[in-house]
Amino acid sequence: MHAAYRVPVVLSCLMVAALGRSTHALELVEVIERVQKAAVRIETTNATGTGLGSGVIIDDEGIVLTNFHVVDGAQKVEVIRKSQDKEIPMTPRGYLLMDPKYDVAILKIDKLPEPLAIEFIPALPKVGEKVVTIGNPIGFSATVSEGIVSAIRRGKDLESSLLGESFRRSEFAGDATWVQTTAPISPGNSGGPLVNMSCQLVGLNTWTVPGGQNLNFAIGMPDLKRLTEDARKVRTPKDFAKATRKRPPREKPIQEEDQHKYALPNGRVFSWEIFDLRKMNFDQSAGIHSGDKVVMKHPSGSLFAAASQKGGLLHGTTVAMWENGKPMVYCSYLDGKRHGVLMTFNEAGDPLLFTQYAAGKREGFSCFFEDGDFRLLTLHSKDKLDWAGLVSEDVEKTSYVTRDAAEKDDTLKRILEKRDKFEATTKNNEIKLKKFVKDFETSRRRALASQASVVKRRQASERERQRAAADDAVHGQLMKNFLGVK
Repeated sequence: MHAAYRVPVVLSCLMVAALGRSTHALELVEVIERVQKAAVRIETTNATGTGLGSGVIIDDEGIVLTNFHVVDGAQKVEVIRKSQDKEIPMTPRGYLLMDPKYDVAILKIDKLPEPLAIEFIPALPKVGEKVVTIGNPIGFSATVSEGIVSAIRRGKDLESSLLGESFRRSEFAGDATWVQTTAPISPGNSGGPLVNMSCQLVGLNTWTVPGGQNLNFAIGMPDLKRLTEDARKVRTPKDFAKATRKRPPREKPIQEEDQHKYALPNGRVFSWEIFDLRKMNFDQSAGIHSGDKVVMKHPSGSLFAAASQKGGLLHGTTVAMWENGKPMVYCSYLDGKRHGVLMTFNEAGDPLLFTQYAAGKREGFSCFFEDGDFRLLTLHSKDKLDWAGLVSEDVEKTSYVTRDAAEKDDTLKRILEKRDKFEATTKNNEIKLKKFVKDFETSRRRALASQASVVKRRQASERERQRAAADDAVHGQLMKNFLGVK
């Protein structure tokens, strides 16, 4: 089984508007003329190259449906529609929802200048009903194919079919509804619309069975409609931040839906998951030997921090907590330099600054919060500011591509300066921590070297081993407390 794309595809399926809401069957040519206006091409860019897929517009306010696998891992996404033989690129404002279990991604673009959207079919189609697909197979734009509905399948049915284990490995939801069809699809069709002869959206073309005779599957209307209703509840950038701001109480399991909240500023994909430590191993210190943890306490005796180090240099994870037990800092290091993510919080547990790093330099996204509210999103490359966006309660964001341009906006300048001041404070505290770690390692080595006799050295080594085991345990527990898991 393979995804019908492997080249990104975007799809939009909500309301029909001027495409016509009649339920009577139309001629094939009429169906194509109407649906082609709502079908879009999705072009993506990631670290390994470019991709191509399909999508469909379902709401003239700018809601587009496509497959999750079309945009998964993309660093840039472009939605392209056709109007009077002209291609019109539309940069997504953000993702309203992403759900890999149903292979659905819902994007937000600007409001459309004319009615284009298509509506959902009111009920599942009947077996034998004629259907049409429009997409971009292998890059051939606006390609049409037709067929019939072969069957309506549940995920559980497919798990118990001859597909068996290969389908289970796809990790699709067992209750997902799949429309099996004979309408041919190829890589590039993924996320494109499957419609009936009344121009109503039946599903999104998603995958096909290699070697089979026209065994093609589209994620069906019930799942698309439900997810779209959920997506409409997400309105502002502040909503996107909830996945990071509000960690679930420790006694409750992590909610799956909290793991896929995204924003997409100016075509660049931003995912809160890059800061989701719950998906990482508790011990990020691969290669760290026992004894390379340093545990510190507050004057009150409560745990303050546990730092992984190698040869007196921060290496691995460092976690710090406030005296009230709330998280303060999480940062990962490589040979003394920040490498991975930095996350800081105030005493109330609200986020302050989250930043991506590579070899000591800011590389990727940085988020700054005021009073727990997401206010500033920036993008860096080797410490150079490539993009800065002011986040407000509204969907719109004021953005600039240089620091000089950004500072002409008084509000953005104020927030940038506030962030810079906070970063400087964080850096000063880090310098003190690095000195403490270096001094600790020097003292530890001197203490071991001072043991003259073999017996004393063996005893000292055993005490060191016990201390290291205790510090390892504290580090692991501190990580678990920080992540809010048992």
